[in-house]
Amino acid sequence: MLFIPATTVVGVAGLIAALATLGLLGAAIAAGVIAYEQLGGLGQQLELQRKSERRRRVHELLEHLFDVDFVKMSLEAEGLFRHPPTRPSGWKALWEAKTDEQKSMITAIMNFYEVVASEYNDPRGDLLDKELADKALTIITDGMWQLAASFVYRLRTLPGAGEAYAEWEHLHRTVS
Repeated sequence: MLFIPATTVVGVAGLIAALATLGLLGAAIAAGVIAYEQLGGLGQQLELQRKSERRRRVHELLEHLFDVDFVKMSLEAEGLFRHPPTRPSGWKALWEAKTDEQKSMITAIMNFYEVVASEYNDPRGDLLDKELADKALTIITDGMWQLAASFVYRLRTLPGAGEAYAEWEHLHRTVS
């Protein structure tokens, strides 16, 4: 019969326990590395989704510019803006001469450009792809602001109007 001293058995058991602990530590480190890489990949995937959504929004807004109804409304608004009165009080007469339908079209166009401007001006940059928007959308929005500015300034003199279309004006100042 073979006799193994107790101290040797305890030493071997301790060595096996230490090796097992190191193995578990290694497995935990490997799992942590894998999880970190997967989360990093997830972060990249989320950023790609956000970028895709920002681009989609620019295209969605650009599509409005080519819609037949939008073009008709734009022509109505441009007709008002292109012929400003010689004195500020003349805007009231021009506006009152418009039918309710014409007023609605003009207001809808102005509100569209205010939405474009507010999305472009978003401080977090989460709404529009600015690089893509800068190529056409902001140029068109700025051009329309230059036409509408004197009318907007007249609107701001009305009670309760405050800083009407401030985002649109801010975009104009940023782009110009």
